[in-house]
Amino acid sequence: MKIAVIGNGAWGSALASLARRRGHPVSVWGRHPRDGECPGLEEALKDAEVILLGVASHAMREVCEKSKAHIPSHAVLVSLAKGIEQDTDLRMSQVIAAATGRREIAAMSGPTFASEVLRGVPSAIVCAAEDEGWAKRIQAALNGDDFRVYTHTDVTGVELGGALKNIMAIAAGVCVGLGLGENTVAALITRGLAELSRIGTALGGQPHTFYGLSGVGDLILTCSSRQSRNRLVGEGLGRGETLQQVLSLLKGTAEGVKTSRSVYQILQRERLEAPILQEIYSVLYEGKPAREAVRALMGREPKSEFAPRVSG
Repeated sequence: MKIAVIGNGAWGSALASLARRRGHPVSVWGRHPRDGECPGLEEALKDAEVILLGVASHAMREVCEKSKAHIPSHAVLVSLAKGIEQDTDLRMSQVIAAATGRREIAAMSGPTFASEVLRGVPSAIVCAAEDEGWAKRIQAALNGDDFRVYTHTDVTGVELGGALKNIMAIAAGVCVGLGLGENTVAALITRGLAELSRIGTALGGQPHTFYGLSGVGDLILTCSSRQSRNRLVGEGLGRGETLQQVLSLLKGTAEGVKTSRSVYQILQRERLEAPILQEIYSVLYEGKPAREAVRALMGREPKSEFAPRVSG
């Protein structure tokens, strides 16, 4: 089937390569087209049956609005971005729907670094759509012996898992930058998963989704590997660098930085308890020293691990 990849960054390029290995005709468009790529959206989208949207969350609405007139009526749009739109607090599938007026939308997320997918390293991911038939179309197109695609219908949970884990990866990086131990990172991942599940279910996701590929799977990967740009941001903050200093040296986008602001707004509005996410917001945007944030988390009132949670 004809596949269009919108966004020629690392992730878009990796999936374009994967689709070609599956034997599909592929067109690619990016803001700065490379050799062999389409110079315009109309050309890239012509006759596409699957459209993979590999642009950063802050650019998703603009790109979709420019693409709207050229999207074939039978195409399924797939969000690859792991973020939440600033100011509106919308998930990427909601942004795509608002910008294009389409319902045939899926979201793909999971523990996958683009560089490894590009090399054909065995990987697994989940594709979620309101109509599982749309997700199965993506599965049929991309599944293979080096890339296993699972389907799901919980778009909300899959998208929130992918977005929230980026903030947790910043927190894991802070621990590493401070020189703390592996005990600390393991505790952070575990309690981070509890926060992901709590917030995700409060916002409409299904509880079991956060124990799958887009939740615990992606959380483990991004918190544990220095390939994660979000973790690298946290490492710099833990060493005492400013956010501006860290971002100036970063290659690519660390979605967790902007997502943290959106999530903090959601926590305040919905009166949800998420201590790790709240402390990372304070480090990123309120100038709180990273070591003080750790002390604040460790000094909280002792509780039962699985005690019922209340808002406020």
